Amino acid sequence: MLRKRLSEEGGAGYWQAWYEASRHAPMDEGLRARRLAAYCSRLGRKDEALRWLEKAIELRDSGMVYLNVSPAFASIRQDPGFQKLIRRVAFMAATIKAAPGGIQTGTPHALFSVPLGPGLTHTT
Repeated sequence: MLRKRLSEEGGAGYWQAWYEASRHAPMDEGLRARRLAAYCSRLGRKDEALRWLEKAIELRDSGMVYLNVSPAFASIRQDPGFQKLIRRVAFMAATIKAAPGGIQTGTPHALFSVPLGPGLTHTT
């Protein structure tokens, strides 16, 4: 299907096919939101891309730590809304403190940690 869309409709058809396939494919919801944002960005749908990125942040998708370097977002990287999201992710990462019991949570992925109980954290 992807090859057919690419040959018949070019890059826009290719990315639209990925978008449609990812809407209902079984996967983590944060990952889905980030992927859909990437496809929207590649399709020139900036506002929709920003909405999906906002959703990915809300869902604490661990891939958001790479947002500012991902080639998928090159077309919207200078947009003020995108820059606001970058600052939000950076702020969240900068405010992480050591967890109870001395577990260090200062890694970028610790931004998306899930508390499991007293002194225990699972980092995705």
